[in-house]
Amino acid sequence: MKVNLTGFLIVAAIGFALGGAFALLQSKDQTVQPPAAGSAVAPSTAPSAAITAEPPVLEGVPPMPEVANVAAPEAKPAEAAIAGVTVGGAFTLTDHKGNVVTEKSWPGKFKLVFFGFTHCTDVCPATLQKIAAVMENYDAKGEKLVPLFITVDPEHDTQAVMAAYVGGYNPNIIGLTGTPEQLKAAEDGYKVYAAQGAAAPAGDHMMMDHSSYVYLMSPDDKLLEVFASDKTAEDMIAKIKLHL
Repeated sequence: MKVNLTGFLIVAAIGFALGGAFALLQSKDQTVQPPAAGSAVAPSTAPSAAITAEPPVLEGVPPMPEVANVAAPEAKPAEAAIAGVTVGGAFTLTDHKGNVVTEKSWPGKFKLVFFGFTHCTDVCPATLQKIAAVMENYDAKGEKLVPLFITVDPEHDTQAVMAAYVGGYNPNIIGLTGTPEQLKAAEDGYKVYAAQGAAAPAGDHMMMDHSSYVYLMSPDDKLLEVFASDKTAEDMIAKIKLHL
């Protein structure tokens, strides 16, 4: 009986020791077991343990402004002249009042230069009307701009003819004529094409084929803008305002 009791106590002690050891291991092992297949896993809301390092602060460098306080870049101002383009130059002509003039006869003023002729039936009248609208709506007194209408038909567009013609559009427009040689020099300077075309419907006057651009020239005779025939007076004023 004593032997059996002793054996029972030994077995009980071994069992108690094994149970305690197993319980101790269970308490230390807190590893998260993977979820069972098909079960949903809720996203963790705990803050990340990673710490983002701030960029180094360099001595003497001002702090970056807030994005909301960064002003938009200013619009690039218009160039003083069209780079790489040589248009204009010296000329000597006669205005519709009989005065001999050159490109320097209007110091401090910008020039709107247009080549045409008084018997033109479409492009010239339309362009001169736009130039007149520019003057009326932007520089009515001609303090900043001087529009020059240079004929490509010196045979017919005499001083008297030019005076009667430009007077019907705007008092600021100056008609210019001259000898064929003088006008050819002006045409070459402005890269203008001009040549006799077909006879007019009435048969009393030869028509002229010519370029239809309007040039905005600076006071020192640099090309600033070139306006094609499809530009409106409003288009022209918007561009002119960038320079004046």
